[in-house]
Amino acid sequence: MKVYTITADGRLSWRPYEMEEVPKEDRAYPDDDGLKGFIGSRRRVERDPEDVPFRGDIRFYAKSGSGWWEFKARFTEGRLARIEVLERPEASPDIEPG
Repeated sequence: MKVYTITADGRLSWRPYEMEEVPKEDRAYPDDDGLKGFIGSRRRVERDPEDVPFRGDIRFYAKSGSGWWEFKARFTEGRLARIEVLERPEASPDIEPG
């Protein structure tokens, strides 16, 4: 799964990664030659973040104690232009969408 970030200065970035094999002795069940032996056999190794030159809308979600929030972020030339609240949980404070 890719993880994207909206930086403090409004850029969209992501953290590229590679999957590498975990040595058998570092796995949860190093002596098992069956299915259990595969548990923990791969790990994610992240590289430095890279900017994404995206233009368009991205919808994303956040969970609060009272439910899910839905947002829409508009990017122009790789920069955040605005964020809108599309849906909010019923019991949320008075934050108006749009």
